[in-house]
Amino acid sequence: SSGINAEYGGGVGVNCSHSDLFYCDHQLNGTAFCVVPANHSCYDSMCVGQGDFDDIIIDCDQSVNRCVRNETGYPTCLNEARGSGSDCYGEAHLDYYCSNNATSGWAICNQAYPSDCYSNLCAGTGDYANTTIPCDLSVKSCTTNVTSGEPKCTDEFARGAGVNCTGTAGP
Repeated sequence: SSGINAEYGGGVGVNCSHSDLFYCDHQLNGTAFCVVPANHSCYDSMCVGQGDFDDIIIDCDQSVNRCVRNETGYPTCLNEARGSGSDCYGEAHLDYYCSNNATSGWAICNQAYPSDCYSNLCAGTGDYANTTIPCDLSVKSCTTNVTSGEPKCTDEFARGAGVNCTGTAGP
């Protein structure tokens, strides 16, 4: 058999596993192959052009899309597989949280390294400068409302800053 389906005019193809996101690509000789992009901890949020189009930046949540540039470098966001990102160390929302570069959209791992001791209060700013709320910074972080300054204890980011002690822990 030549591998060509004469009834439908199709040729030899390849079946990709549908258990993960994938897209199809081709080798130089035209043979199809499946690409399963790597999982990342944090994903880029934009797609930046290349060459003559390096000033073109489009929104592209690469946790569910991928950034593709055509032969001239013009960027496109394709909803067919995940795209580029960064790999962080540890557990999300404890050891790190994700953010993105405001200009390029590149993923940033904001690491929160463990400490020996943590604060247990979260303080406000501005009109709330004298306000504190309970907040275990070993597992949460302290933020403030940008408008009012009211303190907020959250697990949206990562653990808060702590201090490292010297010596041996004791009773």
